[in-house]
Amino acid sequence: MNKKTLIGLGVVLLIGLAVGAAALKNQAQKVEVKTEKLKKTAIHEEITTSGSLMPKEMQTIYYRPEMGEFDKILVDEGDKVNKGKGILQYKNPSQRVKSNLRGTVIQVNPPGSTGDDRQPAVVVADMNQLVVQADVTEYDALKVKRGQRVTLKWDADPSREWTGKISRVAQLPKNSGVEGAGKESDQIKYEVEIRLDQKIPLKLGSRLMASIRTDEQTVKSVTQKALVRKDDKDGVFVVENNRAIWKEVDPGISDGNRVEIRSGLAGKDEIIINPPHDLKTGAEVTVP
Repeated sequence: MNKKTLIGLGVVLLIGLAVGAAALKNQAQKVEVKTEKLKKTAIHEEITTSGSLMPKEMQTIYYRPEMGEFDKILVDEGDKVNKGKGILQYKNPSQRVKSNLRGTVIQVNPPGSTGDDRQPAVVVADMNQLVVQADVTEYDALKVKRGQRVTLKWDADPSREWTGKISRVAQLPKNSGVEGAGKESDQIKYEVEIRLDQKIPLKLGSRLMASIRTDEQTVKSVTQKALVRKDDKDGVFVVENNRAIWKEVDPGISDGNRVEIRSGLAGKDEIIINPPHDLKTGAEVTVP
């Protein structure tokens, strides 16, 4: 075999090796992915907020200078009182403030004890009817209705869980009059009341996390694991001609597992589930 033949064989071998290496490299760069298509599913959205454990009925009694010279407080903290029970006595015997509900005295502030004239003299509460008072945003208030189920958890011990139902949704935003909300810069919030299914053995004012389950809606959705955030925009990767393509979408309600897709996808799109964090548009992918 002459020298020219050997050189020719060497060139062919090198070309073969280069092509093989390129093929192997190309195959190694391909990402194997799983996909799904848009499908209609029934979703309950979970609205999360926080609230405080409070009495459903409470009477806050203030000192009333117009009734004359004050004499004495007729109850002590912890006393059980009936409706009509005397609470504050003034020097004029005919001037007496009475309880307007049956309950327990939960706060007593003798004159001058707090240094704040705005503090109530006495607070009476019905401790047999406790509720959770929470706030929701203007947007969420449109979706919250009476009777919807609520799950409650305590920050100090998340393993403890209670349930309840929405019993009231305020018609007016907080800190507003009939004319509407206060400052335009303030976030508009509406108060909701949650009736408890069982007693919660915590102190009044305890903070609880509330997950409100809204009414079921049938929507076009994908798994939450498909959603990818890029440059402050929501989107998903789809497979087109064996390549990953990122598409911006408009997500809607979510139950934590699936998310509504309002726009941005077609029914034929193959949507990549749980894409690798470093996946980029144009990357070659394979679907098993």
